[in-house]
Amino acid sequence: MLTILNNWGVTAEQQIVLLGFPEGTGKRAINKFAYGTPYPDDYESLMRANYLLSIQNAVDSLFPHNATAANYWMTTPSQYFANHTPLDIMLNEGVEGMKRVLNYLNGVEDWG
Repeated sequence: MLTILNNWGVTAEQQIVLLGFPEGTGKRAINKFAYGTPYPDDYESLMRANYLLSIQNAVDSLFPHNATAANYWMTTPSQYFANHTPLDIMLNEGVEGMKRVLNYLNGVEDWG
């Protein structure tokens, strides 16, 4: 999970927000996960992780031969999101933002 977020250019502070960790969670907690500490297995954390993995899979399918473009897509403003980036939408809207981004990607795939 952290590799995906790092590839998207997500800071440690943003990772804490996206993963739904409690306010006040420090960067050290993120580092622990990078070295094998298991993620929380509560419903909220698992749901967020599932959305993030699904988003990555959808982006990868849009750019199957260009991982750089797939990662760049997350930080590129989109007219569909009122010139905000998909990352901004997810950070500002939480799970609902993740749903919006995934629904958009699934729609693009259907028409692509």
